[in-house]
Amino acid sequence: MTEEDEEKPLAPAIKPPLPPLTVDKELSIELSKQQKGFRNRTICCGIITAVILIISVVMLVLGFTVLHVKNPKIKMNSVTIVGLDRVDISNVNLTVVADVSVKNPNVAAFKFEKSNSSLLYHGKVVGVADIPAGIAKARRTMRLNVTVEVIVAEIARNQQFASDLMAG
Repeated sequence: MTEEDEEKPLAPAIKPPLPPLTVDKELSIELSKQQKGFRNRTICCGIITAVILIISVVMLVLGFTVLHVKNPKIKMNSVTIVGLDRVDISNVNLTVVADVSVKNPNVAAFKFEKSNSSLLYHGKVVGVADIPAGIAKARRTMRLNVTVEVIVAEIARNQQFASDLMAG
């Protein structure tokens, strides 16, 4: 065989020793580790900020669309006047009983405190009713019976009472 056909080794069996590190190389390695740590912290903070921003936008959209607070719808179903059967001019006592429905169109229930309702005749208060406290459940209709004691003297003092009485 000729020398050209002889096999040559691909790489030396033993690695040559590395040159000793100098101060500049040690400093550059330390700086590259710090840069990697800074980069990792920056990425982590960016991801956290993006998640918080996405959650905020979703909550804002839900707040303006689905969870938008709507006013309750109040409907008077019937009114009954008690006390017209025994009319005595000296002592007329009228009681008005109103059947009222309160519909809550919201997706959440709401509490209401004890309040009152006024009965007006030509802009003057002629009776006041107490409404008890309660809870209006979400997307439900609540029925209330409201009783009003009418002050007949206030109605009679009104100048338009006589014309209203004649008109029926």
